[in-house]
Amino acid sequence: MKNKRYSKKEIGIIKKFYPQEGSLGIQKRIIGRDLDSLRHKAKSLGVTVNKEFAYSKIDMSELITNFNEKSSYLLGLIWGDGHVKVKKRSNTINIRLQENDFKELESFGIFNKFHIYKIKKTIKTWQQMYHASVGHKILAEFLKEHDFEQKSITSPYKILNKIPEEFHSDFFRGWYDADGCSTYLNKNIWRISIAGSYNQDWVCLEYLCKKLNIEYSIQQRIFKKSRGSCFFISKMINVNRFFNFIYKKNVICLSRKYNCYKNAKIRAIEKYSNYICMYNGVYKNHGKKKIKFIARGFNNGKNIYIGTYNTSEEAALAYNKWVIEQKKNYNELNIIGKNFFLDFYGLN
Repeated sequence: MKNKRYSKKEIGIIKKFYPQEGSLGIQKRIIGRDLDSLRHKAKSLGVTVNKEFAYSKIDMSELITNFNEKSSYLLGLIWGDGHVKVKKRSNTINIRLQENDFKELESFGIFNKFHIYKIKKTIKTWQQMYHASVGHKILAEFLKEHDFEQKSITSPYKILNKIPEEFHSDFFRGWYDADGCSTYLNKNIWRISIAGSYNQDWVCLEYLCKKLNIEYSIQQRIFKKSRGSCFFISKMINVNRFFNFIYKKNVICLSRKYNCYKNAKIRAIEKYSNYICMYNGVYKNHGKKKIKFIARGFNNGKNIYIGTYNTSEEAALAYNKWVIEQKKNYNELNIIGKNFFLDFYGLN
């Protein structure tokens, strides 16, 4: 259909409706023509989009005036996979996504105001990619003021200060869907990694992990043709704490990554349902004569030894005392007789 000539009827539709509806509106009226072909034909006919209509049609101002689950998620997605251009004649926000991810997010109405392009594959085995673009001067300048143009070397603390705290989980979920992945390495290791540039500033993620009592590590890597850095969260309990935070409101997300969250819960059940040390901060120590229990805390990225006890209950009470003294999150307190981990993962 690309090479087929335009009929008189199609040319008439372009001349009549293109100034008010643009290529997206014309594509609905002329079935079978792609956006690039329609734009090229309109240009050859000397037809342009009405500027007043273009700016009223793409009203993205609610992204910066009315923060909610959807807008916060989209800002996180732009921070991870987006690109902002602010120039004299061009103010655009662009996002690139895999075909399946794009179609899934499109069903949530995320890209209602975006122009969509299909990217040609240079290698057949690669997955099909889509490019979503929107032009909006006010939004682009707002994102520039909040460091979206320099996101490869800074942290999103400015935009997080604007977004209400109740929607921070949506922002981090969008960021994770864009740049994050989770891998199950073996029976005991589940790891989350979030990719960034070599000089990426991870301050906001570090602050979040300390707030949620999550162990993490940062690695800078140099390859033959590129270099970058990764933010890692390892150990099942840390992975589930991070997942519980970003998925506490399952409004918008990628299903393939949400399934990793469900699998992590299943693995946690298998590990902790019959675990002899069913209390938080308590570990079993096999001695030569008798099994003893060690109480350990975690503070500012360091393991802290509390003491060794004859029973798991004594160790659990010692850990509770340490949590209260340190003024930590009281959700980490143990209840004697209850499996802390099943309660923590919401599986009871």
